[in-house]
Amino acid sequence: MGLQLNSRITIITATTGRDSLQRTVDSVLKQDNSNWNYLIVFDGIEPTICPEDDRIKVVKIKKAGIEGTNIAGKVYNIGMNLCNTEYVGFLDDDDTIMNNYVSEFYKIVSETDYDEIIFKMIFPDGNVIPYDNYIDFANVGISFVLRRQFLKDKNIEFVQHETGDWYFWDWKMSFDVWQANGKIFFSDKICYKWRESC
Repeated sequence: MGLQLNSRITIITATTGRDSLQRTVDSVLKQDNSNWNYLIVFDGIEPTICPEDDRIKVVKIKKAGIEGTNIAGKVYNIGMNLCNTEYVGFLDDDDTIMNNYVSEFYKIVSETDYDEIIFKMIFPDGNVIPYDNYIDFANVGISFVLRRQFLKDKNIEFVQHETGDWYFWDWKMSFDVWQANGKIFFSDKICYKWRESC
């Protein structure tokens, strides 16, 4: 993509053209740090938006998601292969990110090259995960950023499953693998909003 030569992160959205997609895109455009790339992958449909921003790349792929299950897993794998930044983050097409998402990412990686950064996610009812004082992979959503080289080295990818990103954690990215081999940072910042939260 090479849209920002010094960008270290690409945010990826897998989509089937939901009505909420523009709201998702707008949340990326409102970042208080403009040094990002954004890849929107349309899963088997013609793109429904055409952003006028050279940091955004829109692609159409042959249908990869399986109807009746969470479609995003395989699409995210394809997206990761289309990126060339050091890190990738994920943003579902019915969710949004806070305007500090990218700036918080850069603060964290400026100190240590973590293999994974987990931001807190807020829900419409005000609940937040991961819970304070209860940090594990059982209560993490898709509000994470991953270092691509670590995924490649450990042969880790999303799997197609009805529970989506939670299954990605539970099966492929077990705590034992990360604890033994990876550097993980659990942020105390709420940077990801699930659907219509606040």
